[in-house]
Amino acid sequence: MKKILFIGAGNMGQALIEGIIQKKLFDPKEIYVYELRKDLQHNIEKDYKVNIMTELNNENLDQIDIVMLAVKPQNFFNFHKNRLMDPLAEYIKKEKLIISIMASVRIKKILEFFTNNPSVIRIMPNTPLLIGKGFSGISPDSQTTEDQLEITMKIFSAVGDSEIVDEDKLDAITGISGSGVALVYKFIDAVADAGVLEGIPRELALRIVCQTVLGGAKMVMETGASPEILKDKVASPGGTTIEGLFSLEKSGFKGHIMQAVRDVIKKSKTIAAIGSDGSK
Repeated sequence: MKKILFIGAGNMGQALIEGIIQKKLFDPKEIYVYELRKDLQHNIEKDYKVNIMTELNNENLDQIDIVMLAVKPQNFFNFHKNRLMDPLAEYIKKEKLIISIMASVRIKKILEFFTNNPSVIRIMPNTPLLIGKGFSGISPDSQTTEDQLEITMKIFSAVGDSEIVDEDKLDAITGISGSGVALVYKFIDAVADAGVLEGIPRELALRIVCQTVLGGAKMVMETGASPEILKDKVASPGGTTIEGLFSLEKSGFKGHIMQAVRDVIKKSKTIAAIGSDGSK
């Protein structure tokens, strides 16, 4: 059985731990966590019965096959700056696998720390991963083996859907999925507010909108029909729906959404080019 080490175990890290335990991909005794926050150490050990590492050294890293970088990029660079990452960088060898869910940190940048040239797979997940409904773009480097890619796909399939893409597509996935989920929340909030304006209690308005969004998404996925075709089936000639769609078109709704996604992608590319540690 392979052993996996999580560097950081915040919300996303814990969701992954819970998913891989539930799917029986790893036994809790094969999961290790390096987390500096004492309260999280205690809670994770109690809730998941995994192993807590209080320090990184060659002795305890010898048994690790996979390292999951589940920290914020700035924390990763701070760890390295304060030399907390030195044993990890030194001892993770070529045959090991690094999986990174750090936003906008390119594979090339990660390999500047892991000088023994391990395999690196970069992931762009989104927050619905926390409830097992996420989407993750998965980008392996050129030396990733089939077995390493397979176990990575299984890990992220345990918390949602995933797709293998080239690394240069991860910025677009950030816009569509990673940050795109916030656009969905904004839409839900706006439609619910309209319901409240018309006298529907907020709790009920939110429930109606959420079920509508969920049902609409399932219709697209399960029928395979274009959203445009499904929209036309709702919009009767001279009816209420086409009136609302006309209003959206007048306000430039679709163009605004597309521009927002493109702005996210542009920002993601800028951050990746500069580097989250501020270096080129």
